[in-house]
This record gives sequence, C-alpha cells and structure tokens, in this order.
Amino acid sequence: MMQNRLEQAIHGKGAFRYFKDTIEELGISQGGYDFKAQAMLEIAKEWCEDQGIAYQQKGANK
Repeated sequence: MMQNRLEQAIHGKGAFRYFKDTIEELGISQGGYDFKAQAMLEIAKEWCEDQGIAYQQKGANK
C-alpha cells in the first residue's frame, strides 16, 4: 500500500533521501514538484502585488 510505504519512508536516519527515492519509485514525485512550483508562483505574485511591483508571468500576459 502506498500510504504504508510513504509512512515508513519518513522515519529514521536518511528519511529525507529515502522518502525522495520512494516517491520516485511510486511515480508520484512530479505532482509534488508541480505543487511546489505553483505555490512558489502564488507567493511571488502576492508579494509583487503587495509591493506594487508589476510582473509578467513567463508565457502569459498580465
């Protein structure tokens, strides 16, 4: 079961590396990277708006 493997992966010495290897093996790492990238984009956009800084997202017009 995927949940059990992920829970086991986050314990003990080297947990970060083991977790990363496990999500690669399960084929779910890209979803995490996509989520992080979208979250970082939203943080950057909000900061720019708060500072009154114009921005243009690559590949989009704003």
